[in-house]
Amino acid sequence: MDVYSLLNTKFVFAFNTVEGAMYGGYLYDGAPGLGIAELYVASSDILVANNTVSGQYGFYLDATFQNGSTGQVLGNKFPNITVLGVYLGTGTSHCIWAGNGQTSMKNLGTDNVILDPSYTWPHRRS
Repeated sequence: MDVYSLLNTKFVFAFNTVEGAMYGGYLYDGAPGLGIAELYVASSDILVANNTVSGQYGFYLDATFQNGSTGQVLGNKFPNITVLGVYLGTGTSHCIWAGNGQTSMKNLGTDNVILDPSYTWPHRRS
């Protein structure tokens, strides 16, 4: 998954297996010069769920979230990550990270919610 500059988008990356890639998924800001509306993630919702990723990095969310954009990284498995499982960059906000097992993660964003790694998605009550 390689995605940038989402505008009014509902983006779902779910139930995939990624093996041997540098990144299981990479979300970033677009190239300068495209105009402010196309440069950032604006008015968009991102869901990354129930994937299995092996390689150097799992999911690297390094975009600038604007106008109520949200992200959810839920229930993914990272059996053989060599560097970092999940990265939430300085421009992320209002992301939820839950149920991704015991993988490594770095949260540099604002108002992101990091839940217990044993949380499972979809959450079902017993």
